[in-house]
Amino acid sequence: MVPQKEIRYWNEGNLIPGHSATGVILSGHWHYRHIRKSLLRYVAKAVLGRVPPSEVGWYLRYAFGRRSRLWYHSLFENGEDLITGDISPLYYHLPEPAVREIAEYNSSIKIIIIIRDPVARTWSKVRMNLLRHRGRSFREVPEREFYQAFDRIRDEWVPYLETASIWKDYFSEVHLGFFDDLSEDPGLFFSDILSFLGAEDIDSFSLPDIKANRGLPVRMPELFRSYLVEQYRDEITALSETVYGEYARRWISRYGL
Repeated sequence: MVPQKEIRYWNEGNLIPGHSATGVILSGHWHYRHIRKSLLRYVAKAVLGRVPPSEVGWYLRYAFGRRSRLWYHSLFENGEDLITGDISPLYYHLPEPAVREIAEYNSSIKIIIIIRDPVARTWSKVRMNLLRHRGRSFREVPEREFYQAFDRIRDEWVPYLETASIWKDYFSEVHLGFFDDLSEDPGLFFSDILSFLGAEDIDSFSLPDIKANRGLPVRMPELFRSYLVEQYRDEITALSETVYGEYARRWISRYGL
């Protein structure tokens, strides 16, 4: 994998601002703040001798390079003999023309989409945005702010089946994984992905001992739970009637739908 998780190249000029060197230096947009933070972190590591200078060079190219398909391809040049990848969750929200553009770049790319109970997913995202990223406790956030965040996420959301259909229209290999499996049997979850990618020796991998970005231990109030269940009731029901219904039926049972 490349040093930076969430390259977001295919989002630029779409869901996030079009790239500019000035933006990297001065913009207050969260995307640019993230780039600056990553770049400074790697420069500090290089000064301390913890990473090779080549990784700093990669970050400079990532942060300031002129965007093009050739530039994007160059980010993976150190992995020419390996399976390489770009983990950018915002790609999930790309409209159909942008997905078509990726297919024009390379239609043999393998696509991985991880599906999660939309109620739990929304609550996790809101906790991250309103609490963790802003350094606030649950009690410090007004109730109306939570509801505004729920509605904003719902307005931006594209149902799983709709998004999966778009990607499957342009790519022959699309893997749908489920967060339920990650929670219940992470070894099987990852071996399924490695098998899909065509990795070798998939029985020899080991899982990390520490969870990254563990969610804040804040229980969802029943009022919020009921509100979110109503927001996603139709999507959960629709998913339950497909080949992936095993998971949606669990969510139906969980929420008493």
